[in-house]
Amino acid sequence: MGKSSVFLCLSILLAACSHATVSSDNSNESSASETATDPEISGSVGDGALIDGQNLTIQGSGFGTKDPVEPLLFDRVSNQTAYGELDDGDINGIVPTGEGFYWTNNGNATDGNDGNVRFYKGSESRVPGTWMYKCLESNDNGKCYFRGPDSGLPFDSDFYISFWHKVDSTTPATNASTKMIRVWPDGSGTNGRLSWTFTQWMIYNEYQDGCLPHSNPSPWIQQSLPPDTSNFHHLELLFTFDQEDECGHTYQNTIWINRTPITATASAFPDMLWGPGRKGLSIGGTYDKIERIGLDVNAPANIDPTNTWFGDIYVDQTRARVLIGDAPQFDDVVHFELQEPHTTWNDNEVMIKVNQGSFGAGEAWIYVVNANGGVNSDGISISF
Repeated sequence: MGKSSVFLCLSILLAACSHATVSSDNSNESSASETATDPEISGSVGDGALIDGQNLTIQGSGFGTKDPVEPLLFDRVSNQTAYGELDDGDINGIVPTGEGFYWTNNGNATDGNDGNVRFYKGSESRVPGTWMYKCLESNDNGKCYFRGPDSGLPFDSDFYISFWHKVDSTTPATNASTKMIRVWPDGSGTNGRLSWTFTQWMIYNEYQDGCLPHSNPSPWIQQSLPPDTSNFHHLELLFTFDQEDECGHTYQNTIWINRTPITATASAFPDMLWGPGRKGLSIGGTYDKIERIGLDVNAPANIDPTNTWFGDIYVDQTRARVLIGDAPQFDDVVHFELQEPHTTWNDNEVMIKVNQGSFGAGEAWIYVVNANGGVNSDGISISF
């Protein structure tokens, strides 16, 4: 790989200064003062080098509870049993969607891009030789994405999404023309929507009369993927329920690029609802539907021909999760792999299925995040 993918392009960063704050603290969790009890892991974890896919029990305290234990989705492609046993004959095959599968649509007939998301395994995979999803460059209208279900979550749920994304061109014609993900409260998008492109992100709100000063979309916030088309970038979104009032449900929202949080300042847009992250208003719905993920180009004629790879899509109704990171202190972690919780998650014990991801042989450190965002600051050493 080329340059490190954790730094933002200087020109975009300068443009963003009046609109967005890029935190110097890599932590995307609450500080100790914001949680009653942070997790603590007792003793060592595992016996010898861990193996991808093995069960692992973590014991300690402050983990809280998680119900259901399993995430809504952890799509590593090869672990989706509905696909059956994939082999080399499936490479570039159309990914099936609809009944019996998590993803409801592979593209959209209206957009003329049915079936443009394909199975991929090869040298461009994040972990070479493992399965991912790929959008074909030959897609002449620039649209290639999955659509997800309405998760049906209660309005006071969190909604957390993590995925890895790579493109071989980051030259959009317009700031809003290269959407990587769109999250809506419902299938129509009229109750609110979030859009995240190569260079910007925005929450669009439909306001009820009398609740807020205007009914226009909230301003686009400048940010940028690192100008690096050889690396995958780790993208995360978190919607956190804030309050319910006569206007609807309000959510804080923050995004992270390779563990760097991007948030907006209240002073830039004083007529919006603000907090530590952006807030979006949803009237009668919950931000719990991935409307599109992959690449949704509005102006394909003005963007370079683009291949897109994405995968390791993790979706849950809570920020509680387990991760393995590359540093012994959580604040120093730059790269991490999410783990797959299953069977057990109580205040003193969590069970996971190990996801080695892109970690090679050697030492790494394990962390548990609880539903309040608390995390053990000191990692527990493990090895692969």
